[in-house]
Formats: sequence, structure tokens, C-alpha cells
Amino acid sequence: MRHFTKILLLIFPLLVAGCLITSTRRPQYQQKVRFTLPSDGWDKSFYNGGYKDGFEKGQAKGWQEGYDAGWSAGHKTGLEEGIIVGKDKALQELEEVDRILKEGGMQWRQVMYNYLYYQDRSDAITAARQEGRTAGLIQGKRLAGDSMFIVGLNRGLDSIYEISLRKGQHLKAPRDKREYGNLGIDYENIARFMAEKLEDRSYLSQTDFSGKLRAVHTSFIYVVGEMTQLDTLERIDMYQRYEELHQDLAAYYYKIYLQNVKVKNRDLDKGFYSYDYYVSNKEFIGVIKAGLCSLMDVLVTFAKNNSQCAATDGFEIMGHICEYLQDRILLEFEDFLLKSALIFDYDRNIDHLTHMTRQILGQSIVEVRTEGIQPVTVQPGTPDFNTTIQGEVVYVVSVGFDTTQIKVRVDHNEKIFIVELSDQPVVLEILDKYPKVQALEADTYCPPSETGSYKKLNLEEADFEALVQQANFNKAQVQARLKPFKKAIGLAYRSHLIKILEPAVSLPLSCYDVRLEFGRHRIPLLETACVH
Repeated sequence: MRHFTKILLLIFPLLVAGCLITSTRRPQYQQKVRFTLPSDGWDKSFYNGGYKDGFEKGQAKGWQEGYDAGWSAGHKTGLEEGIIVGKDKALQELEEVDRILKEGGMQWRQVMYNYLYYQDRSDAITAARQEGRTAGLIQGKRLAGDSMFIVGLNRGLDSIYEISLRKGQHLKAPRDKREYGNLGIDYENIARFMAEKLEDRSYLSQTDFSGKLRAVHTSFIYVVGEMTQLDTLERIDMYQRYEELHQDLAAYYYKIYLQNVKVKNRDLDKGFYSYDYYVSNKEFIGVIKAGLCSLMDVLVTFAKNNSQCAATDGFEIMGHICEYLQDRILLEFEDFLLKSALIFDYDRNIDHLTHMTRQILGQSIVEVRTEGIQPVTVQPGTPDFNTTIQGEVVYVVSVGFDTTQIKVRVDHNEKIFIVELSDQPVVLEILDKYPKVQALEADTYCPPSETGSYKKLNLEEADFEALVQQANFNKAQVQARLKPFKKAIGLAYRSHLIKILEPAVSLPLSCYDVRLEFGRHRIPLLETACVH
């Protein structure tokens, strides 16, 4: 036991020293930093609100910039690629058409090329915009190209099918109605021709009528020849037969045209404005529409020179042709021609519109204003006082619109009549003027003689009138100091302007809007829908 105790006594200092060494050299561990994760109390984070706001604003701005850049690039690139793809596909289909049609191939080649490439281009632009806007950043260019490709492919196949189906038959059916645009007639040229011929009277001469009738009829003959796929000799027969009928046909049509024009001009209210161009074109179209189908039927039957064929196939096919002429070609012809005629009618009526507007508004007293204009200082000679009167002369004036600045113009691109009316008033008449005292100063020359007494200042009315006598402003000088009219004045005169302008745009056809430009204010007057 003693030995064990000695051993413990020897070992104990060593154990104590070891413990002391361990405590002094204890390693230092860095405390871990704990971050708040979304799954661990993120909603309670101090920065949560700021993060959300910043993220949403950044996301909105980034999306908008990306959307704009992507759509612009997609639209441009997609449109370019779409045109290339559509053009290549059209050329492939044309090669197939050339193979099917050995005779007249160049003619059909031109028709197909014009339709598939040129006529589809405007549709492709619209489709590219719509689809690019819907698809967003990446798919815009692909959809724009696909749209043009699909349209070209479908219409190309439709045309090839109908050409193949009717090949070898004596009388062909019309091609797809969508393939035809307009007649190739310069509508504005016809309207301009009539405008030149109608300067002295409201109707065409028989010679002028006959010439224009021939031009329009031959255009329809060309379209019907295309639809029925007549060969060159058959088309020549159609033109020759028409020339044989033209003189009698023109004379008969002219009687109807002349009678209708005179009746319309008599019944149409022309108290303010003239619509001779529109009425003449309207009746010209009317006589063409009345007998077009029967005329084309006669010419096609004559050209085919086969009554049996006409009896078996002609009714159905000519029915389709007539339906198409009425539903599309004639409607388009009428719409463009009448709108072109209205341009000339509107231009001719502009001067009269301006004159009427100036005449009516020029007679209106818009406001009676009281304006303090001329500051005046007067020193009347009063006994015992040094007197000074300060004031201004107040003018009472009637003001109206500046008729020299009133102008009516028409913008055919925007389809709108614009009434330009200055908001700077003009003085119509100086009605009165009177003084308005603003300050009165009087100092005595000597003190009162008795304590408590005072001297009385007596000013006669003539002393105040001296203010007025010094005022010698004329209308122009008074007008230069007037403030512009407020927008409310322009709004108050909307009804006056509508009564002047409404007959000009609503009879006989409503196509153009009307707007008032009153100084810097734009005030809508009339909004119309262009319907026959």
C-alpha cells in the first residue's frame, strides 16, 4: 500500500501538469455561420420585402427589354426567312405546274408566282406580327416563316389540283376564288377622268361614257377568260364579239345612266356641298353591275361555239363565275372607285367648307371681356393738398374668333377632315372704358390753424375721368394684351362646327372622321364608319 501511495505521489504531478498543458493549448474552433434558407424561416427574413420588390421590378424590366428585343429580332429574321422559304416553295410548285402544262406554261407560271409570292407577302407580314407578338422571344421567327410556308404550300397545291382536274375538258371551272385580286384597273385614274369631264356638268357625255365602259368591260372579259381558261383564239373571239355589241350596248346603258344621274342630282340635298363625282361614278357602276353576268355568259358561249357544252356545263360554271364576280370583283371595283371619287369631291368642297366656317363663326361674339389694360397716374390740382391718384383703365370689349386663321383641310391618308381654329381672340368692338383707382395719396401743404380741426380733401368726378382721358388704346393694342381662349370655348362650339361639317362627310357616303385643332388642343367632332 505504501508503495502504491508513493507511485501515486510520483505520478500525480505529471497528471496535473498534463492537464494544465491541455487547458492552455486547447484548439480554437470558429463558430459556424447559419444562413436563413427559404425552407427555414425565409418568410421571416428582414430582407424579404425588399427582395420581392427588387425581384419583381427587375423581372418586369428584364422581361420587357427581352421581349422587345426578341420580338423585333424575331420578326425581322423570321420575315426574311419566311419570304425565302415561301419563294423557294413557290418555285418548286411552279416547276410542277410547268410539267403538267406544256402549253401555256409561262402564263400559269406568272400567275402562280405573282400569287404565291407577291400577294402572300402582305398576309405574311400581318401573320408575322401577330404570331411574333404571341409567341414571345424565341418562337416568333420560326412561326413567321412557317406561316408563309404553309399559306404558299396550301394555295399552290389547290391550284395544281384544279388545273390537273380540269385539264382536257372543254370548259374549265374557275380556279380558287382566293387567287384573284382586283381587275388591274386604275380606279383613281377613272375617278380623275370623270372629275375632269364633270367640271362643267354633272354627267358624262355619251362619247366619254362609251370609252370608259369599253375599258371596264374589257378588263372583266380578261378576268373571265382567265377563270374559264380560254385559249388565245377563244379570247380573241370574245373581244371581237364584244366590239360588235359595244355600240348598241353603250347607247342603251347611257340612257339609263343619264336618267339616274339627273334624278339623283335633283333629289340629293346640294344646298351646301356638291357630290357630282360620286353620283356619276355610282350610277356608272350601277349600269355595269346590272348586265355584267348575262354579257359574260353570251361572250363565253360565243367563244366556245358549242351549245351542247354550254347547256351541260355552262349553267353550273357560269353560275360560279357570276357569283364570284358579284361577291368579290364587283364589290371591290365599286368600293375603290367610289372612294377615289370621294377624294375629288372632298377636295372640291374644301374651299366652300372653309368659307362657310369662317362666315358662321365670324358672326359670333364668343365672350365679353373686362380687361384692366393701361396703368395711369394723375396729379390733380387741389388746394392745400399734394394729391396723386394711381389706377388703370378698364376696357370692356367683345371678342371673337380670328376668321383669317380658320381653315378646313382634308387628310386622305388618315381619312380625316381637320378644322384649324386659332385660340387667340380678336377684338370685335370696344364697348366701354372706365377708370379703376388703385391708390390715393394726399399730403397737406400747411397744418390746420386750430387744434383738432382738419382740412377736407374734395376730389371731383372729373379728376377720375382724367384717367380715362389719357387712355387712347385702339383695338389692335387691346387685342395684343388679351389671353388665349380656354379649351372650354372650343368644346362649346363643337355643335356649331358639327352642323357645318356633318353634311360634308355623311352624304352621300360616310368615310372620314372630323377633328378640331383649337390652338394646341385636339377635339374630336365626328367619328364615322365607311359604309355604303
